[in-house]
Amino acid sequence: AKITPTFYFEFNLIIHGRNKLKLNGAEKIVCVFDENSYSHERWQTGHYLQKENYEKILLQCLNNPKLGLIFKPKVSLTLKERLGGDIIKLLNEALETKRCFIYHDNDNYSVKKNKYSPLLAALSSDLAIHSHLSAGTAAIECALENIPTILIDREKILNSKLRDLPKNKIYFDNWDDAIYSINDYLFSDLKTDIGNWS
Repeated sequence: AKITPTFYFEFNLIIHGRNKLKLNGAEKIVCVFDENSYSHERWQTGHYLQKENYEKILLQCLNNPKLGLIFKPKVSLTLKERLGGDIIKLLNEALETKRCFIYHDNDNYSVKKNKYSPLLAALSSDLAIHSHLSAGTAAIECALENIPTILIDREKILNSKLRDLPKNKIYFDNWDDAIYSINDYLFSDLKTDIGNWS
């Protein structure tokens, strides 16, 4: 494969991003993929589920000084609008710990589609979380690279082939069950194999 300037840029971003979180106390790092949301719930789940996707894991980061957190939103432009004041406040608190990082195109979140790939964020992490089983391509990309990856089926997509994967190992019904297993996997002596797609 040809080594390009983009390769060097992305490689440095992975190493620098991970090291920065580690230097600020993060012993383990998870990344979360944000699949975007729309205000009209007729066409999608709306902002409510996306807010909870951020809130649940942000609270874990703020309560656990050993946890580092990376977000990779699909669309940066509307992030602040979609999350609303309370969640943005939590996000800013997490960012201030310097154990939280967002892959976005600039500080104004002013680019419509995020140019960074999910895999870039996952390579900086110990575990990847795709919070929508209905759109699981980011999770599949990460699993193909042997990065521990889980899905959370918030929408209850009963006809998805991804539901054939082991429940409470690769896909979870809700954040609370997932967080319990994540903490066991990352911070206990228990030998769990969540996120293992082999």
